[in-house]
Parts: sequence; structure tokens; C-alpha cells
Amino acid sequence: MVQVEDNGIGTLSDSKSFSFTIISQNDKPTAVTYTTPEEGHNIIIDNDNLDNTNLTFDWSLSTDVDKGDTLIYLFHAEWDTANQVDHPVTTVFHPNILDTKFSVSYVELWDALDFEHRLWFNQPVMKWKVDVTDGIDTTFSTEVRTINIGYYDDLALAEQLYIPTAYALFQNYPNPFNPITRIEYDLPVAGRVQLTIYNLLGQEVTSLIKSWQEPGHYSITWNSQNDHKVMVSSGMYFYYLETQEFKQIKKMILLK
Repeated sequence: MVQVEDNGIGTLSDSKSFSFTIISQNDKPTAVTYTTPEEGHNIIIDNDNLDNTNLTFDWSLSTDVDKGDTLIYLFHAEWDTANQVDHPVTTVFHPNILDTKFSVSYVELWDALDFEHRLWFNQPVMKWKVDVTDGIDTTFSTEVRTINIGYYDDLALAEQLYIPTAYALFQNYPNPFNPITRIEYDLPVAGRVQLTIYNLLGQEVTSLIKSWQEPGHYSITWNSQNDHKVMVSSGMYFYYLETQEFKQIKKMILLK
């Protein structure tokens, strides 16, 4: 309806019928947020947990304004080969699921380790992410988390632990690193152990170990986070191993 008024004196109006077509546009589902495991989570596969332990990935429910759409979560995990030469990305798990969680057994993880090609040097790192699709559009996650997996080449050797004859603190690897590095050390006798990260100002960043440990060779990873789970900035850092009978410090460089 169109109306024209002449200063309140008179009003003219006219109308016309017409039709139009509404084309429905599909809306993407919302991205998920991860719950567990946290970034840099560490697990160790050994004889005691191989047959009775699972690793479960949890994330939030995605929503879609187009009611009635079935949302499918695309879980993807692969070995991190960033520090390897001439190795392609190797997918570990890639299921499409309706639930907001995915669980794998330690047996499945053990079977997925590539002992033949050695896509890692000493400790494999698995990257994982979750995308979501409604069958038309896919929302890709911008967050990728990592899990550090400790293991024994031969699980039968897990019970025959190597006992060092002297204290030792080894250079971290890789170095420089971003954002995860591994620190290894030897303990010839049992005792209270403290492994601490400091910045250039001598301020404590985080305490990786503060406990009693038996003799053996130990390996621990640092994911560049402080005690408040906040990523630290690039620069030089120091890691300090202290026992009752041994103290040693080494430096490492975080590059982003």
C-alpha cells in the first residue's frame, strides 16, 4: 500500500499485489571447545596399564540454528612429525561420530605406534582436533592439542628398569623448541627430586617435579606453560635439577 498526503487536506492511495520467493540459506554449526585432555597431556604405556586403561577425548556440544540437522563430529589425530625429515603426516585415528567424546584404549595406541619408520626420535607426540559438519557445511576447529606418549619398545623390558651409576642432567630436546621440549635425567639412588624452570631474571616459572623418586632414567616434557597454565614468551630459560647430593642447571631456548 502506498499513500500520499497533501498537508492533511487530501490523501491518495494505491495498492498492488506481488509475490516473492524466499531461498533458505544453510547455517554452519558452531565450533566445539575441548574439555579433556588438556594441552601437553602426558601418558605412559606400560605393562600395568596396557590392558585396562583408556584415553578419552571430550569436547562441547555444537549447535546449529537449522533445527533438524544431524551434526557429525570429525575427530582427527595424527603423529606430529614437525621435527622429522622427509616423513609425511601420519594419521592415527579419524572417525566420524555423533557423540561429543571419543575413547581409545592403550592397546590401540600401542598398535598405532610406528616402530618400523620411527616418525619420532624418542617420544611420540600426537596432535588432535575436532571439526563438525551438518552434512552441508563444515566448521573447522582453529585449536590443535597435543599429547605426549611415553612407551617401552619392548613392554617386557618395562619391569627391568635401567639403573644409572651416576647423576646426570641431559640437554633438552629439541632445543630450540616450540612449544614442547623433553628433559631427561639419571638418578643412581632414590631421593627427593626437584626440577624447576626459571626465566632470565631468575624467577621461577614452573616446578615440573617435586617428589620422591626411585633410581632410574627419567624423561619429562615441558609445554612452555607456567604454573598458571599460561604460555610463556619466547626467550632463554633455565632448568635446574636438585637432589640432596646433586645440583645442575642447563639453559634452553623457546622460539615462537
